[in-house]
Amino acid sequence: MDLRIGMEEVNKLVNASPRLVSSRPRRLNIEKRIQKVRIQLRSEINQTMQPWAFLLDECVRFYIYFSELQWTVKFDKARSTFAMEIGRLRSLSISIRELVHLGQESAAYALARVFLDDLELTGVIIIDPDFALKYMNEDEDHDVEKFWKQNIGYGRIYPKYNAFLTASGWSNSNSTSEIKLHKELKNILSGHVHPSPASTFRGLAYPSWVYPGKFAIKSLGHLTIHIHQLCLMIAQQTQNVSACIINLMIKEKPPFVLSNYRRGSVLQNVLASAFVLQSLLSSYEDDLQAEYERICEIN
Repeated sequence: MDLRIGMEEVNKLVNASPRLVSSRPRRLNIEKRIQKVRIQLRSEINQTMQPWAFLLDECVRFYIYFSELQWTVKFDKARSTFAMEIGRLRSLSISIRELVHLGQESAAYALARVFLDDLELTGVIIIDPDFALKYMNEDEDHDVEKFWKQNIGYGRIYPKYNAFLTASGWSNSNSTSEIKLHKELKNILSGHVHPSPASTFRGLAYPSWVYPGKFAIKSLGHLTIHIHQLCLMIAQQTQNVSACIINLMIKEKPPFVLSNYRRGSVLQNVLASAFVLQSLLSSYEDDLQAEYERICEIN
């Protein structure tokens, strides 16, 4: 059965549509319009936010490499759950990158909220194989919603994530501060998952990074004053988790899901990408944060 929608049929429908004026309704070429936005923003990204975009790209690179690494070991239920979670982080990071490059701040923030949840879930799966098995329980009587409420939602995952951080070498005070930061970030980002005054306002006007102190009106996509900070946040969180993973991986007795990786080019790619991200953040993080604060003051 051929279910393709042909332009002949569409043209007939357009011609038959109700008319308020005598002229024929316009038909927007969505692909052409989006491509125009993409080309314009590509130039603006290179000129005004290259280091932030590069850090985000390194995050995507890390998740792609780390996802590929999972296929170098034999799967069981715990490993397959971990591989699926890393694949989800890969997809989220790619999607956030696409939204950033299309100037879709609010939608990117909504995915970033999910991204943080999945980072926490990844850490817990690493150190708690029993949790991983229960999370992906395939029994017919397994209540997924009940499991989420009792083990993940409403902050119940934080003690488990704290255990992941401390097992990776974090001090209790630093781990407590990181979890506090997660709570604050999630609270901010949740305003873009559910309707809020801030996210609704972005549908009308974007506070511009390219033209500080001004708003972009009627734009399909724009580089806002906050989209750079989103890139930096994703980079910081990815660096934290990647460092934890490597610290656990090199232990004499690493967690099961981080053990028995083959010493080859795929593992080398993971380690190199994590090293590049860590080194770049060490060199540029403070200056990028200062520049963001400077632009915010202008706006």
